Amino acid sequence: MTPLDWNEIDVRAMLQRTFDKMSPRQRQAVAHGKANSTIGDIWMGFGKTLIGLTVGIIEKPDVWIILGSKSSMNVWKQEIRKWYPELAGEELYNIVRGQAAQRQNIWMKAKRKEGLFYATTFGSFIRDIDFILAQKISVQFISIDEPQKGGLRNRKTLGFKAVKAIQMATGCKIWMGSGSLTTKGVPQLWSYLHILNRKLFSSYWTWMQTFMLSVKGPFGVEYIRPKNNEQRARLMLPYIFKIGEKEAQAELPPLRRAPLYTELTPKLASVYNTMSQELFMEFDGIDGESKFLAVANPLAAYTKLRQLITCPAIIDPALGPGVAIEAVIDKMLELEGQPGWTHNIVFTPYVGAIPIFKQQLSEGLGLKPEKIITLQGGMEPEQLQEAEVYFREDPNTLVLCSLSFAESFNLETGMNAYFPHFDWDQTKNEQAEARIRRRTSDRSRTIMSYYVNIIGSITTIMLDVLDGKVRNERLTYTDFVALRESLTKRIIGAD
Repeated sequence: MTPLDWNEIDVRAMLQRTFDKMSPRQRQAVAHGKANSTIGDIWMGFGKTLIGLTVGIIEKPDVWIILGSKSSMNVWKQEIRKWYPELAGEELYNIVRGQAAQRQNIWMKAKRKEGLFYATTFGSFIRDIDFILAQKISVQFISIDEPQKGGLRNRKTLGFKAVKAIQMATGCKIWMGSGSLTTKGVPQLWSYLHILNRKLFSSYWTWMQTFMLSVKGPFGVEYIRPKNNEQRARLMLPYIFKIGEKEAQAELPPLRRAPLYTELTPKLASVYNTMSQELFMEFDGIDGESKFLAVANPLAAYTKLRQLITCPAIIDPALGPGVAIEAVIDKMLELEGQPGWTHNIVFTPYVGAIPIFKQQLSEGLGLKPEKIITLQGGMEPEQLQEAEVYFREDPNTLVLCSLSFAESFNLETGMNAYFPHFDWDQTKNEQAEARIRRRTSDRSRTIMSYYVNIIGSITTIMLDVLDGKVRNERLTYTDFVALRESLTKRIIGAD
């Protein structure tokens, strides 16, 4: 196989074709990435993969590593095929997977410069980094999809150390793309910035002492809140490009969140209250015999309470599927007759609830089981691609997805999102919503995101907390934008 010859491709024409279809903010993000290794903190659904892909093509690398989750491997391949078909040949896109010997054979192709893209998961990359370094494989560009998933926000993780090692060995340029990097706090930002520029962001403790207010606590120094915000923003400006929800929403379909109110049945309410107050639950099993379950501490009780309001059958089949999925089904039936009324995504924080919910949705909505697509960890990229195509082509399908898997795939034809239960981290819920709220979605309609609120349970508290987090992050983002606009008057040129 002969190496890719960039001189045989009209790269300028290829890029111009894509630039013509990009929004002004996307083009600015590309220009920023051209100037420096960059963190692209891009709102979900606004095309961070396209931006990172375009930045990489400008570099014309011989070896391009794509790091991310298993599901992201398929997204990158689709985006290449969609926007840059000249680079979509199967011989150019390599997924590094399999046993160690199989992965090493693929990395040897990179050493020989056969192909272009080498897509791999964080776990595989960590296992392979010693081999890559020993073989002195020359890497010119790395795209890192959702780097926080690989542990890169912690300087002590193997993921951070592996990426730092390859950058030090090769001097490669890096594009990190995510929708939530700069919302995680000042301490975590150092790890990303250190990888991008080790000289400027050399010392973690200097960073902390400069930009975090510290006090002496009973166990030593405690860092309590950020300080010197303008100085920090000035320093980070060349390395972070942020497109937040406010900027992105003009090119995304409107999104409206609404609660679905319901109550626990008397039986479940009794079990719930006993667990919350006494740290145990007692109920009748399927055989009629009394069952008793105790937990050791309030944290364990909290987990059981969340399972109880999400899908009690996770704890014991005798407790039934619960009221949350009933509320979801009732809302869908309320919309029956509208176009695509079942063409939705239902998200759950518990994988164990998926087969139970699938049966309930099938029976409650009158859907054949094969019309309900389940998405969860462990799927191969080809399986995910097949599921995406099936969902897009059949408006009578419904997706049931675990919250932890809800990233790096696109289901833009979906109508609404339903959350029988949700996550404390609002960015995870927003990542899930972004599976159907894409820049390529129909902008003439409003996407509804329904959150089940079980009156008298911890869901009410959680929704209040999440609402506060959203408002706080919007204020933080507004401050960041104000600083950015006041600090930068320059235009980064892009040929």
